[in-house]
Amino acid sequence: MSEFYGAIESGPDSSSDYDSSDSPPSPPPWLFDDIPDYESVSSESTIRIIDDVSALEEGEIPGLRTLRREDASLEESESREEDHDMGTYIPDPKFTFLFDPNRHNHQHTCAICLTSPLFLLPATDGQRTPYDQTNDSVPCVLPCGHMFGQACIRQWMQDHDRCPVCRTAMVHELCRHKIKIRPMWQDTVWLIPRTVPDGGKIGAYCSRCEEVERRSVVNGLMETLGRMYYNAKLRWERTGRERDRLEMMKFRVRMDGDVRRLVVREEVGEW
Repeated sequence: MSEFYGAIESGPDSSSDYDSSDSPPSPPPWLFDDIPDYESVSSESTIRIIDDVSALEEGEIPGLRTLRREDASLEESESREEDHDMGTYIPDPKFTFLFDPNRHNHQHTCAICLTSPLFLLPATDGQRTPYDQTNDSVPCVLPCGHMFGQACIRQWMQDHDRCPVCRTAMVHELCRHKIKIRPMWQDTVWLIPRTVPDGGKIGAYCSRCEEVERRSVVNGLMETLGRMYYNAKLRWERTGRERDRLEMMKFRVRMDGDVRRLVVREEVGEW
């Protein structure tokens, strides 16, 4: 054994009897140079994983945020399509109920309770109060085109001013009053204004405020035209000339026409 250690200490040029050719060869110096330090790589990977998990919990990964937004948009789109499939979105109720009753297989349902079936019913059949407001099977469409049972939407609109489905504001822009609930009975369906998707619009004033506004306009306009008319009339009575009579008649025709246009104004398509 001492000879073995002596051979190692003296090296291959030593005068020992130990045969250096029997010792295992030393590995080349370049063999392990390219192998990375395992502990360093492992530590870096662990830190990266921990950072990713932390970012995931805090919602800081941009890619994940994008995916979440896309998923939310997809769910919202699917929800809207589901509403349409259930027969709660009817932008042209006259056509749907009168001329295309097979749409949705007659399964028109209130978009609030999702249980009340909706039908066009007669105003009275001898057993109910005419235009019974508690009958939730009477359809009621909002300007946005969503359909509800009249009892459900009446209760909803007592505390809200937006459509419960699409959140569209159900108020008149200038007076800020809520729109009028319009149930659809068999004898009133043709009086329902067109929905906004079908070309209708919500009027700037409700019917009551519109009447007040019209009176104000009529009074202001008639005060001016009336003074011109009566001045022309007095002049004709004084002169008796045909020219003055025609001038008087011109103002009277204008007054009558303006009053008629203001008071009996076309409102088809307005809520």
